[in-house]
Amino acid sequence: MENPFIKIYILQYIKEFKNLGCEILLGHSRKSYISAFYNSKASERDLEIIAISKYLMENVVDYLRVHNVIEHQKFFVADHMINYIL
Repeated sequence: MENPFIKIYILQYIKEFKNLGCEILLGHSRKSYISAFYNSKASERDLEIIAISKYLMENVVDYLRVHNVIEHQKFFVADHMINYIL
C-alpha cells in the first residue's frame, strides 16, 4: 500500500526539484494521498485538487495534469481577477 504522507512530503518540497534546472510537470489530480486529510472517492476530490493546484502553481510547478480542466480554468480565471484586476 502506498504511503500518502510521502507524496505530501514531496509536495512540501516541490521547490527543491526546481533547483535541478528542469521544468516540472506534476500529475496530482485525484490521487489517493488526498485521503490522508479527507476521505472521499477519487471523483469527489476536485475541490481539494484545485486548492493543491493553486499551491503548486505558486511554488514553481510549470505544468499540471488534471482531470477536471474546466473547473481548474474557472478557478484560475477567478483567482486572477481577484488578485490582479479587482
